[in-house]
Amino acid sequence: MRKHTLFLLFSMFWLNIGNAETTNVDENQSRHGIHGMLLFSDGEQLYASHLPMFHKPHDVQIVMAVNFADQALNSQLVSQLATGNYWTLEPERFDLSKLGASLPDAIHSFTADVYANHFERGGTKAYEGKQLVVTKTVFRQTLSEQPATKAVFF
Repeated sequence: MRKHTLFLLFSMFWLNIGNAETTNVDENQSRHGIHGMLLFSDGEQLYASHLPMFHKPHDVQIVMAVNFADQALNSQLVSQLATGNYWTLEPERFDLSKLGASLPDAIHSFTADVYANHFERGGTKAYEGKQLVVTKTVFRQTLSEQPATKAVFF
């Protein structure tokens, strides 16, 4: 059941409806803002997925392996999230083009408030100002504002 729940959560954000470009994010274009993320786990690792939209500055679909600097919190959330709980991150304001990028001034850590449920839809703030470190960028692409001509699923 845990893997099924993880698959459903992960699929919600990785299903691509044909609007994605196959190129990497233009790291020279600024995408400053507050970039909400879904936090999930496979029972061993925490992952954060940016909640993308089809307009700038939120037009980047990125999934990262992350760790909290607070190892006790990290272990606790790995276990909780593997059981299908729904948590989101409200990070500090930053440039999404630089998150986990290969630029000299890339962002490989950020501070976020952690919410049970969705931070913009009545979620409960459980932790404030927690430091996260990006350990690996798993998936990254730019979304297009153009309407899809057909559905494409990965």
